[in-house]
Amino acid sequence: MSEIDRERALQGLLARLAAEQGIPTIAAGDVEARAAGEPCLALLLTAAKSPESWDVGVVLPEVLRTCGGVRAVALEPAESAKLAARYGVDKYPSVVVLREGRYTGAIEGMQDWEPFCTELARLAVAEPRRPPSLRIPIVTESAARTA
Repeated sequence: MSEIDRERALQGLLARLAAEQGIPTIAAGDVEARAAGEPCLALLLTAAKSPESWDVGVVLPEVLRTCGGVRAVALEPAESAKLAARYGVDKYPSVVVLREGRYTGAIEGMQDWEPFCTELARLAVAEPRRPPSLRIPIVTESAARTA
């Protein structure tokens, strides 16, 4: 399957999530306003290159049913990439959880059913915290001279 075909297939899945499950696809620039209006919002960050994006997209509506009060939105791959660094995401798919617009954590990749449900429930009530930074090595001038 070509990259264009994968993009189209993922677009179809996201359209079905919106139409059948009430999980709209939004732009990265709309996340802040949307999150401010929700007590707990799960952001599904996707990548067409990641087959797990389809898996999480299929099971997420069922996982949400186990966590009352958690709403979700999805982001297309290009929009997901715009938010990845902000939330320390380096694996797709990821479900980033925001309480009243503030980061509580993320679930990266596809998980087994019970750990996925347990972690989403935990993040839905967790205290907000600072998102992790991406794992970018910091090279000091003195370290660069000795390398």
